[in-house]
Amino acid sequence: YLSSRPEGTYALAAYRESTRLANCGQQGWLMDLAIVARVVNLGVQLEDLCGLTADGIHGLQSRLRICVSASLTEALERSKKTYLLRDRREPQRNSPSRRESMCLRHYLRVKTVAHRRALTRIIFGCRLLAVE
Repeated sequence: YLSSRPEGTYALAAYRESTRLANCGQQGWLMDLAIVARVVNLGVQLEDLCGLTADGIHGLQSRLRICVSASLTEALERSKKTYLLRDRREPQRNSPSRRESMCLRHYLRVKTVAHRRALTRIIFGCRLLAVE
């Protein structure tokens, strides 16, 4: 979207400035995107991100979704404190529950903030009786 904006627009100028900053190794949203791509093993280099087209965005989004999910699942498997989240099956409305590592958990819909926070702390092992 940004790279296809007409000349003289602020959006195009901001995009070009972000690519210039990223190419110089300076911080910016494009450099942040490159760091995330490297952390989740997306296989995309900074040069690829600077020349990204609107069509390339959809492919990047689907690859990113898969890589982030795999990275999150791996982190859950590695950590001792997240044993309650390993192989957790999430209830579905009209189908059997299924294993998901990345979703809006049903316990996050608890309206009372203190109760929601307590449930989250229990599940993430942030309590005195947590397994270390």
